[in-house]
Amino acid sequence: TLRFDPLVEIQSRGVAEGQSDVTVRGSVFENTGMQLGAVSIVDPQTGHYVIELPVDPAFLAMPSVLLGIDNAVAGFNSAVATVSYDFQALADGGSLSLGAGTDDLDFQSLRFARTGTTNSGNIVGAAASVARSQGDGSVPNGDHQFSRYNVHLQRVADDSQSDLLLSYQDKFYGWPGAYTGFATLNEIDDTQTTLLLLNHRASTSRGWWEAGAAYRRLVDDYDFDRTTIESSVPGSFEHETRSYSIGLQGLSRVGRIDWRFGAQLSSDELVRSTDLTNGDFDSRRYATLTLVPSVDFTRGSGTLTLRTGATVDYSNRDSNAVLPLIGITFVRRGAGGDTAIGVEYAATSQLPGYTALKSNPSGLFGGNPDLGRERAKQLSLTVSRDAGDWQGRLALFTRRDDELVDWTYASGAPFARQANAVDIDVTGFEALLTGQWPLVDVA
Repeated sequence: TLRFDPLVEIQSRGVAEGQSDVTVRGSVFENTGMQLGAVSIVDPQTGHYVIELPVDPAFLAMPSVLLGIDNAVAGFNSAVATVSYDFQALADGGSLSLGAGTDDLDFQSLRFARTGTTNSGNIVGAAASVARSQGDGSVPNGDHQFSRYNVHLQRVADDSQSDLLLSYQDKFYGWPGAYTGFATLNEIDDTQTTLLLLNHRASTSRGWWEAGAAYRRLVDDYDFDRTTIESSVPGSFEHETRSYSIGLQGLSRVGRIDWRFGAQLSSDELVRSTDLTNGDFDSRRYATLTLVPSVDFTRGSGTLTLRTGATVDYSNRDSNAVLPLIGITFVRRGAGGDTAIGVEYAATSQLPGYTALKSNPSGLFGGNPDLGRERAKQLSLTVSRDAGDWQGRLALFTRRDDELVDWTYASGAPFARQANAVDIDVTGFEALLTGQWPLVDVA
């Protein structure tokens, strides 16, 4: 579904989107996070694997792309945007899909769900799904093999929902020049991802709250030349990372003030690596806490909303940061629809992954152990119109990225790159017009 969101750019490698990066508002591939329930899923090695969510899409609701203050509150270690998913309520039934295509492509998926009602009126359910795919690819050495297994347990009450998800995914893909850009190199990437996630969301008389915990393990074997065979030695590019996260989101109304809050604590570890052996550390703890109170003022046929707050980012390996947030929105209501005008300033930060910090300092993608906290400061103006079946939105934004981590090179040596901190100014606009009818959506 993200591929059809005009605000999101998907940069994919290989057939069947063997590996994908998500970029938003001119960001780099590591600036967008992925959130399930209350927890942002972090890949400590590289942002290339953040989107490795081994979850059947049928278990998830349509994603929301969070920007600005919303990203600062709900996101974690994602300076520009967060793609946020909620869990769908399970429904009895199942589905079986079979398919085949050119280049020896074949794929299958099976999912099944069953629900029941307890004596107290709660709905409990269990679901399982299996999916696999393989193919030779549209070019030589562009083959892939994929399998994914999910078990989903759920409890739904009148004012709460609890979800337990166990997931495993094994994915191999080959593509010439996938990362290096050299079509003469037949690169492969083989990953196994394990995810265990528990999430609970509840409504209260004053708002809502949501808490979650996640464990993620990723084993990666990358090779820039599949014709060579290396194992457990430098140059074989074998890595294993583990991360543990707990997250909290919510909103509580006290008097006239809505208190929106978000927090996450994560601990990660580079368990083993054949090539990420430089740098000062291979484990890290980091956390974020954001509080944004808002208050509404009625002015004639409109409402003025003022939001202000701050984010506190902490790490035991890097500098800490306190970052301001402020926004003003005016919504005017009329017989033909609602018009909203908003201005907001959001400052966010994030930390680089182990590939940038611990790679050998020389080579095509050299590391840099001196990299620190990245900061993004964004100012935006948004005008939107909701007229029933039609909605329109125009956004102008400017962003200052300080100490942004990216791979740079000298013009005389373009193939000797290194992860460095750079300052970048980004200015842009977004224009979106959508229409909805019972059977058709147009954007």
